[in-house]
Parts: sequence; structure tokens; C-alpha cells
Amino acid sequence: MPDVKSSESESNNNNNRPGKKRKVARCQIDQSDDDSETDEENARTEIKKKSRRIKGAISLFKRNDDRVKDYDKTEVLNILKDTRYHSPEDSEMDKEQPDGKRKIIVYNLSWRSDELINFLRNVLDTHVFSLQTAQLTRGRNYDDESYCITSRHPKNAPEWAYKTQNTPVDTDFSGSDTPAKIVNHSHKLMIILKPNIMID
Repeated sequence: MPDVKSSESESNNNNNRPGKKRKVARCQIDQSDDDSETDEENARTEIKKKSRRIKGAISLFKRNDDRVKDYDKTEVLNILKDTRYHSPEDSEMDKEQPDGKRKIIVYNLSWRSDELINFLRNVLDTHVFSLQTAQLTRGRNYDDESYCITSRHPKNAPEWAYKTQNTPVDTDFSGSDTPAKIVNHSHKLMIILKPNIMID
């Protein structure tokens, strides 16, 4: 007659038990649910951001505001409707805060011109925030030293909205001292260049 303790011990160590498989499967489903919830939240945030900027631009054009007088309304609205023009945002733990709150890091797209960056941040976003009754609970931290390389500018982009640059393919990211961070953002692979690296 086999020892009961040893057979129980063997069965507890057996990873092929039906109950064990269910637990692993549940963990995988939970992880996949978390990922899809994060993706959905990112998508909702991007849609809200686009919507706010479009409303702000329409408001400025209706007022014939001096800040938009040099821009074509249709061109600006087309830019704002296209998600590729908006900076990716990433939520990170704020190490400087004792309560461990998260902060939002906004990465610059490497191909965007200074004029487009200024227009979106200092004209539109400033105007949009002045219209909001509920202010943001977490401010945006703009990381202008890191660049997000996703692709070239959209083909229909106006000349004032982009700057000429090398493509990511022309940039060497090999080696252990690569000054880049790879981020998966809303099903897009992004390469974030760390400070002191510039793209021509």
C-alpha cells in the first residue's frame, strides 16, 4: 500500500492536474482582459483628445482669433481628425511623489515641426483648457528630449507641419548601449529615443 503523504505530495506537484490548468488559463484570460482594457482606455483617451482639439480649433476659427489667422481651417481640421498627428501618451509612476501617483508623459513625434508642436500645445491645448470647466487631474509632462519614431509624416501633411528626417530604418538601434526604449502603444510599436540622440 503506497504512503498516503507521498502520493498527495506527488499529486500537489503534478502540473498536469485539471485544476492547475484552469488556474493558469484564468490568469492568462485576466491578463488579456487587463491588456484589452488598457487598449480601450488609450483609445478613448485619444478620441477625447482629438475631439477637444477639434472643438477648440472650430471655436478659434469662428472668433477669427489672431492665433489661427495664418492657417487654413480645412487643413487644420484634417490634421486634428487624423490620429497620426497626435502625440502618444504614456502613464508612468511618479517617483518624486510619496503617494506613488502616476504622471502622464507626452512623447514628441520625431517628424513634427516646431510650428506644429507650438500650434497644438501652446495655441490649441491652452485654448481648450481655458474652455474646460473640469480641469485635468494629472497634468501632461512633455518630454521634448525623447522622440517617438513611428513612421514618416502622413503623405498629405502640409509642409509647415513636418520636418525632413531619416526613417527609423536608417537609424542603427543595435547593440547593448542602444539609447532607445521600445513601447507597445495601442497596438503600435514605438521606439522612444533617449536624450542626446538626434535624428536628422
